[in-house]
Amino acid sequence: RPPTPTALQPPLSSRMRALPLSPPTPLHARRQVPWSFVEQTRAEAGTPAVSTEAVVLHGRRDEVVPPSLSEAFVHASPLARLVLLDDDHALTAPPSLERIAREALAACGGEG
Repeated sequence: RPPTPTALQPPLSSRMRALPLSPPTPLHARRQVPWSFVEQTRAEAGTPAVSTEAVVLHGRRDEVVPPSLSEAFVHASPLARLVLLDDDHALTAPPSLERIAREALAACGGEG
């Protein structure tokens, strides 16, 4: 059986490293979130409604936002799917970044 086109491609992480990246601009600069935002979010009642397919990516070792919150959100949202990654809150481990890229490509109709 001939290999599929994706089997002939290098791993996604290799292809991502080959992408030219622009230097940080104010659009993707690190920003501090004021505590008032957290308080305002906690004051909101209920869970946001999901009206289209959604993927929730969460680190199993997240100490900032417990994975149980994402589990509860997905349980209450039939169109949502949870992907637990072996990572912390930042989701910056190379396998996490590769999975995030695959999920984004798949969500956009790409190869995933």
